[in-house]
Amino acid sequence: MLQSKSRPGLFDRSLFLLIKKTLARVIKRIFAGYLIIKTFQSMSKIFEDIKKTIAEAEADVTKFYAGNNAAGARVRKAMQTLKDLAQTLRKDVLETKNSR
Repeated sequence: MLQSKSRPGLFDRSLFLLIKKTLARVIKRIFAGYLIIKTFQSMSKIFEDIKKTIAEAEADVTKFYAGNNAAGARVRKAMQTLKDLAQTLRKDVLETKNSR
């Protein structure tokens, strides 16, 4: 155990600062990894929502072009949802790119 000669029982200040700096780096890397995983999960969820919305709207598109006007409102609503999801995904991609 490294102790200070002038004050028994206390760690040497330089050793303490080295440990503090090392721990700060480790915590920073762990947090950065967590953010990358969290961002990826968020982006994956958004992308899955986009695919789900398209799949759900497919039947309404067919119905609309077959003459069902009520399906047109559902298609427009689905397309607005897609627009919002796509914009959110674009922002996430840009933020991730800029943080690298």
